[in-house]
Parts: sequence; structure tokens; C-alpha cells
Amino acid sequence: MKWLTVLFLLLANGSAWAGDAAKLNFIGFSGAGNYLAYQQYGITDGEDAAFVELHIIDVERNRPLISPIKHHHPDSNQLTQLRQTNLKKAAFKLKKYKIKTHNQGDLLASNRFNDVGANGKQVRFSVGTPLANMPNMTYKLTLQEKASSIDCGDAGNAQMFYLNLMNEGANKTKLLQKDRNVPQERGCPIRYRIQDVYSYHEEFIVVFLNVFQASFEGDSMRYMAVTGTLN
Repeated sequence: MKWLTVLFLLLANGSAWAGDAAKLNFIGFSGAGNYLAYQQYGITDGEDAAFVELHIIDVERNRPLISPIKHHHPDSNQLTQLRQTNLKKAAFKLKKYKIKTHNQGDLLASNRFNDVGANGKQVRFSVGTPLANMPNMTYKLTLQEKASSIDCGDAGNAQMFYLNLMNEGANKTKLLQKDRNVPQERGCPIRYRIQDVYSYHEEFIVVFLNVFQASFEGDSMRYMAVTGTLN
């Protein structure tokens, strides 16, 4: 029954088809860096429908500020227009939280979804310029998975994750996120992968994860953001 419930939720979100991988549009941080927004969007395989979701995140608390703003259209050719409609719908919220378009900060590491040889479980990066005699700090992100009790059918059990950030110079580690359960809105995740890491003012950080979900005929991929501070 749990598996049927999860599938119903995925269908309701337009994300339970095989092989549909969302694309990411990182809109940017607020001027102070304490909030950020991103879109994920794409075409569902099988249904061939366009979907867009816009998320606004409280960076320091690593949690959504609002429910995702979602749009769906049965015609995949409407995706570009749907994205614009989605941004217009969110314009008031973006203004309220002073989130600036194209204010992404610094891209510190990127394991593109297509890079099948990249290590999606551990990423090292430098904040600052990693040259001799130049000030910089190095960090290591480590992603670990743990099975939950939720049954995903043939795909096994839904996976939770832990994401740790280590300041290698100070030899200190902080926990960015530790799942205690699998939120319903995440569907039935079967694995995770680190894709992009951004910092803002060398203080705030966002890690975009690929979340692979079980569906009727294979995997689908969506994004989620894990946020926090570097120090």
C-alpha cells in the first residue's frame, strides 16, 4: 500500500514516468545571501507534458520558505512559455525576499548529470583562489545513503541521505542534512548524487543534488537543494 501511495503522489506531480530528467535553473541568492530560488523543469516521458516548479529556500535553516510554485501543461511545446508564466507567478515572492536574478555567487564544483564518470558521493572544492601564496580554504562534501522502511517495489526501499561538509584546514565537520524519514513530496527516491556546489560571499552554500525516483518503467530525476553556511 505504501508503494501505491507513493506512485499516486508521483503521478499527481507529473513525475512518475520513465527516463524524464529535470533541468535546473538556479535563479540566485538574495542580496544578503539568506534566501535563494531555483526552478526545475522538463518534459515527462510517456505523458509528454511540460512541468515547471519554483522553490524558495531559507539558506541558513535549510528549509523551504513557501510551498513550491508549480505549473503543468499537457503540450510539451508550451514549456518555454510555461517557465515564463511560472516566473511571473513567483515575481511577488522573489521581490519580497529580495532574491536577485542571476545572483548565483561562485560555482565551486560541478558534476554535470551527463558526466557518468564523476564521483557523485564525494566532492572537494576550494573557497578562494587555489594558487601558491593565495588565501583559500578547502572543503570536502560527503554524501551517504541509508535505506528507509518505505517499500518502492522492485526498486527496493526508499533511500534517505546524510550530507557532511568538512573544513579540511581546520579538520572540522558539520552536518548539512540528515534525513530521519523520506518526505512525501520526495516520492520514492532510490539514490542521490551531488551535482553543483555554489557559495555566496564565501559564507553561504547551496548543494544541488540529483534525486533519482522509482517509476513504472525506470528512473526519473529531480533536483533538491541542501543549504547552510561554510563556517
